[in-house]
Amino acid sequence: MPKNVAYARVSTARQTTDQQVAALAKDGCDPIFTETMSGKRNDRPQLAAALAELEQGDTLTVWKLDRLGRDALQMLATVKELHDRGIVVRSLTDGLDSSTECGRMVLGILAHVAEYEVALKNERAEAKRKIIRQRGGSLGGAKPKLDAEQVAAVQRAHANGETVAALARVHKISRMTVYRLLEGQR
Repeated sequence: MPKNVAYARVSTARQTTDQQVAALAKDGCDPIFTETMSGKRNDRPQLAAALAELEQGDTLTVWKLDRLGRDALQMLATVKELHDRGIVVRSLTDGLDSSTECGRMVLGILAHVAEYEVALKNERAEAKRKIIRQRGGSLGGAKPKLDAEQVAAVQRAHANGETVAALARVHKISRMTVYRLLEGQR
């Protein structure tokens, strides 16, 4: 009897596969393979396990096509490989499957749309980071050890002959931090 194997994925630990798993279980999928890992990665062990579980005549069901990956070529290669093995790929929310020429064409289009959406998201995020940097804001990470006044004092002291080691001791920072503060000052 043909199996309806499912694969669910989220990218970060802050996300959950609960919604995907519930929809896949309601659809009668068994087994359901889940993992938390970026879709850009090619070494997803649960996807590999799901693909290994499939035999000719089976179906691989995903909640949404972009769960297979973030790169259109990667997604399309997976769909083609499975098609060549006689396995149908279904996407629940998109209402598509790869059992027909039209279904494969639309899956291909959706794969490119998913990749485009990721690119747009990355562009928006970079634009936001650029604005934050221009306004002097922080992008996170460790807070600076010294304020602008202290940095200027370190640079003046070094210009007046103070050694890097002495400046590091006085300001309780590493020598590498002093060197970074002096970049462009040499």
